[in-house]
Amino acid sequence: MDTLVTHPIFGYRVSYRRLLEVQARLLAKVLEGELDEYAVFVTR
Repeated sequence: MDTLVTHPIFGYRVSYRRLLEVQARLLAKVLEGELDEYAVFVTR
């Protein structure tokens, strides 16, 4: 969970722990209608 990865949309390095939080916030924005499309994060 502490491994750093580069977020595909924002381009900065975050831990998987932080990445899950960011993805949850993006999903919430899609569900609330603030964003039109959910950007998925795919691991290898």
